[in-house]
Amino acid sequence: MILELDKATLMRHCFLLARNFRLLDPMFIYPSTILGRERAIVVGLEQVRCIITAYEVILMNSLDGSVMQYKSELCKRLQSNKYQNDDLPFEFRVLELALELTCMSLDAQVKEQSARYVLLKEGVILKIAKKRSRRNRN
Repeated sequence: MILELDKATLMRHCFLLARNFRLLDPMFIYPSTILGRERAIVVGLEQVRCIITAYEVILMNSLDGSVMQYKSELCKRLQSNKYQNDDLPFEFRVLELALELTCMSLDAQVKEQSARYVLLKEGVILKIAKKRSRRNRN
């Protein structure tokens, strides 16, 4: 279900302070942070920014592609784990998935950058080899 809620309503619902919402605002750049509060866990990771309570997950910027992926994967996993004996509470299963998807995303970025690095390195080596061969001819 997609709801549009203001910060004041969320603050009352989750018993959070206003400063906790700065982590969730996509306009601000903060390092990845997980805050444990009395009735909620505030998660501000690379793509996933959410509030996790004992019974629900409130996703910020829920129309973003990576957030939609997290939402669909979360629903899938919660349905598949429904009938398994999993001793982890709901909050930790949701947090585990957020961390897992963030790690997968970062891993994909590293692989992409590594591939670019290899191509750049090969290009530089080729240019140097061409310059050396020209010098040797002269």
